[in-house]
Amino acid sequence: MADISRLDTFDVELQYNGGTNTGGVITNYKPPRPAYFRKAVRTISGYSQFQDNVKSDCIVEFTVVFQIKGETDAETQANAQKYLEFVSRYTERFILINEFGIPYKGYFQNKYDLDTSIEGDVYGIAIEMLCNHDVSGWVSDDNGL
Repeated sequence: MADISRLDTFDVELQYNGGTNTGGVITNYKPPRPAYFRKAVRTISGYSQFQDNVKSDCIVEFTVVFQIKGETDAETQANAQKYLEFVSRYTERFILINEFGIPYKGYFQNKYDLDTSIEGDVYGIAIEMLCNHDVSGWVSDDNGL
């Protein structure tokens, strides 16, 4: 069920797999889209025979931004630690809670571009997250082969 109350603030949150917030702010958010590549077999006659009812993963693209400079040295140190922890955990599964409160669980694939748009103040990472469920959101884990 969509939580439309989140639309007022357009609250999109990125969490570690355990549910802890990463401390980053989501920008350049593109809603989940199917990672859909139609499956087909080339027949002897030369025409492709397409498969029906093929399930598709989904892809979510966004940038996660970390404000490093704080009001005090202690705050700057804490902010830098959040960023460094995030960067070191890039191989883990992450949870993105979208603007409707729907969770998406996946891994970073194909794009993980680090950038500092304001030298030393803000660090951003452009990310593509591949989720092993469809665009309607995560329901349960399926470890079947």
